[in-house]
Amino acid sequence: MRKPTAIALEAVALVAALFVGVVSSSAVTSHSATTSPVSNHDVGLFEDLQYLTGPELDTRLDEYKALGVQWARFQLIWANVQRAGPTSFDWGPYDELIPKLLQRGIHPLGVIDTTPPWAARFGGCGEDTCGPADASQYAAFAQSAATRYEGKVGAWELWNEENTATFWKPSPDPMVYTAAVKAAYPAIKQGDPNVIVLTGGVAPSATSGGDYSPPDWLAGIYANGGQGFFDAVGWHPYTYAAFPGNGDPNTAWGQMITAHDTMTSYGDGNKQIWSTEFGAPVMGDGSLSKPDQAAYIAQGIDLWRTYTWAGPMVVYQLRDTGTDPSNRENWFGLERFDGSHRPSYDTVQQRTGGAVTPPPTTTPPPTTTTTVPPTTTTTAPTTTTKAPPTTTPPPTTTTTVPPTTTTTAPTTTTKAPPTTTPPLTTTTTPPTPALQPIYAAPSFPWQDWLDWLWTVYQLLAAYR
Repeated sequence: MRKPTAIALEAVALVAALFVGVVSSSAVTSHSATTSPVSNHDVGLFEDLQYLTGPELDTRLDEYKALGVQWARFQLIWANVQRAGPTSFDWGPYDELIPKLLQRGIHPLGVIDTTPPWAARFGGCGEDTCGPADASQYAAFAQSAATRYEGKVGAWELWNEENTATFWKPSPDPMVYTAAVKAAYPAIKQGDPNVIVLTGGVAPSATSGGDYSPPDWLAGIYANGGQGFFDAVGWHPYTYAAFPGNGDPNTAWGQMITAHDTMTSYGDGNKQIWSTEFGAPVMGDGSLSKPDQAAYIAQGIDLWRTYTWAGPMVVYQLRDTGTDPSNRENWFGLERFDGSHRPSYDTVQQRTGGAVTPPPTTTPPPTTTTTVPPTTTTTAPTTTTKAPPTTTPPPTTTTTVPPTTTTTAPTTTTKAPPTTTPPLTTTTTPPTPALQPIYAAPSFPWQDWLDWLWTVYQLLAAYR
């Protein structure tokens, strides 16, 4: 049985949301006609970039630029920015991150989520992933963010996977979530009238154990009066180990097709669905082989681009977050933990038009240039034989240049911030036909052997 205090808090949240919605209805109506669709050829990446700073952040964002992505999704964590109280703000990580993204021609996509300890939470919930019990508090923070980064952030996403208890504690509630959306939407528009506002990307799930399936969650938003309080719908159409578009209506991808039909029935057929997370792990439950991971992502991007109602597709994620074989979340990367590329990296780069660059760990240092003995008639850059100190190398080896000097940064200087330049299109380079897997061979297969050996070592160590 729900506690009376929890019910009372929900009532307060709903009343606040209705009040904000009524007084701001004219702003909502006028904006809905000015939000332009974003190209379904746009590709993005999602990582917790807000925790990187200085040279480490610069290096990572340079990799985003080299890969050729147009969007970068990150979390704007309310519980961190206002940890000390309702009048305190620590914008430091975002004041560094957002301008650096724009300098590289990448559109920021911020996810406004979590609830700080001082804000109202349901049922005494003690974690940052608790849903906000007071919609007006969430809206006030969202407006502060939109105002601070007006004209800089391309889109705001209202929470992440809020249809599951993992990210909306103590348990998801479409009525309470919709109250937060109805309060936050006009508040954000007041801070930045031209920014795109998405509903939170929903996770694959069934309606059971307190969680909601994505279609049931979207239906709950409409049932609770959420229509008119979002510009696009967020979705996470993961299907691994099955491939996307396999005809199964019960996968998150199949449910997404049904969801757009629901939107159309409410008169929202002209609004987009954004895939704000998509990818597959190469280890753990539902994992794919490395070539199959590449084929899975290729098929997903290619099929996505055939949907006229689709917005950008955001891939999770650029680099593995660890090497623990028991943690599936470590293994979604287009790159291994050491920064070397998997076949899926090339798959994405082929579809974004990014500059082809070698993996960072495969470039030998300049001091390792090899020389060839006088008796050698052929040059071999990989030879481990060293000539005597007094031996002059053959003329053909004097022009050897370290590989790092032959690669240049991608030329994306013509890109502009989100509000001044239309989204990047790829009409000049037709994508690979949909449903045609691409099995790109890895550049350095020995890295896969190292992955396998490391996994065996970890498993053996666990049973010692």
